Amino acid sequence: MKTFLKRFIKQKEFSIFTILIIVAVIITMQNSVFISPSNLIDILRSNSIMGIIAFGMLLVIITGGIDVSVGAMTAMVTVIIGSYMARFGGNLLTVFLLASLSGTPLYKKIR
Repeated sequence: MKTFLKRFIKQKEFSIFTILIIVAVIITMQNSVFISPSNLIDILRSNSIMGIIAFGMLLVIITGGIDVSVGAMTAMVTVIIGSYMARFGGNLLTVFLLASLSGTPLYKKIR
């Protein structure tokens, strides 16, 4: 057990996790709302899209097909969708179809 704990503490992930906990404690001491359930839900909601993209990238990297074009495709599709919605508005189905249709040629072009 002691050797496992020593190996765990020596890993860089442990120091990063420790720093994260220290920063969270300091911010919570300054603002008690930081670790409230509603704030944690807001953080999860605002980062959910990036989490989905990161999970997809994780699967690609794990299988050995390292592909860094996803970031560029995501940025370009976001610009296209943002421009469309600013000019024409649009419902969810239209935006989803436009994102799918604009992302497919970009994927074929980049690969």
